[in-house]
Amino acid sequence: MLNFKKFLRIVQTNSSWILLAAVLFVLGFAGGFTAVQQDLEILEELSEPYFGFLESLAEEVMTGGPLRGISLIFFNNIFTAARIIFLGILLGLAPLTGLVVNGGLIGILAAVFMIEHNVSPLLFISLGLLPHGILEIPAFLISAALGLKLGYHALFPMEEMSRPESIAYIAREAINVLFYVAIILLAAAAIEILVTPALIPHMFPK
Repeated sequence: MLNFKKFLRIVQTNSSWILLAAVLFVLGFAGGFTAVQQDLEILEELSEPYFGFLESLAEEVMTGGPLRGISLIFFNNIFTAARIIFLGILLGLAPLTGLVVNGGLIGILAAVFMIEHNVSPLLFISLGLLPHGILEIPAFLISAALGLKLGYHALFPMEEMSRPESIAYIAREAINVLFYVAIILLAAAAIEILVTPALIPHMFPK
């Protein structure tokens, strides 16, 4: 049965997995940020498909009202969260890749804003990312952490459990977590549509 105390207990129990997910995300950010300064053109080409997807999503968001924008972002993010958990069963490759790539892409964006627009990374993170990211990123890290855990215990079953029992146990954790992750992501989507766009112009020097 779903309940908030159980969600908090699952998060606490899996704190080491969440910490690992955070480290991988930060390493991805640092790698992307550093690599752009070495060769901006190559990194822009490599990240173009992802940024192209974001651009098309942004266009869809802007063509409708706020409710449409919130819905589009929310459903994209909750689908990503569910996918990154349950595809973790494939040796944890999906969450591992997702953490490094998404961290790297944010690092690339921070570096591009710094190099091309003279926007400090701290300002980019504070105004362009944190208003909604303070909710969205932890939700993503929790989801990725469970995906990593699922991949690991699909290979090495949990203590006193068989492999199927381990997978079923983590799947039950994931179902409970996804309910509350969905609530967090809905709030993040609302902030991303209603608040973040008003802050972005303040990033650029006058």
